Amino acid sequence: MRLLRGYIDVPWRIIGDEKYGYGLIISQDFYGRKLVEHSGNVGVYTADMAYVPSERLGVIIMANAEGYSLSKMGIYVLSKLLGHDPNELRSFIIESINKRLEGTYETYGGTVRVSIQGQGDYLIMRSVTKYTEETTILVPDEVRRDYARFYTLMNGAKIPAEFFIEGGRVVLIYERFKFIKRE
Repeated sequence: MRLLRGYIDVPWRIIGDEKYGYGLIISQDFYGRKLVEHSGNVGVYTADMAYVPSERLGVIIMANAEGYSLSKMGIYVLSKLLGHDPNELRSFIIESINKRLEGTYETYGGTVRVSIQGQGDYLIMRSVTKYTEETTILVPDEVRRDYARFYTLMNGAKIPAEFFIEGGRVVLIYERFKFIKRE
């Protein structure tokens, strides 16, 4: 059926292979099954519909508020209903790691300090001194449970920000600085 086929890649990914179909978003590999999904909003009225045709299983979520992605909520619920851990999906891994990376970081002796705060898929790095205030957006490039590389742009060049996650310790390498996350 043409209606349930994907034709054009979507510019964002929760599962990894989503494509636009006829008014619907189609994933051919949602834990080995086809997923059909559609979401939308008008102002703060938001909704998401997602279903797995082969399992005759679906979720509809409607809200009178903005905030967390209803698409991600629906996919999370469907993952659980199918007996899978949604935290295996890249989108949820990024979300989880970003939460882990949030906090205050310092160089040796606390001479330089930055704060990291998640905002969607991005991280915001803030540095405030007596004389300056700087905000830097960090874009995810590679995210794993033990390592995350983000980048920012400076003078037209990509500058990496690398996070090494070692048990309870997080180390950030950015420009010439080695930061340790304070717990």
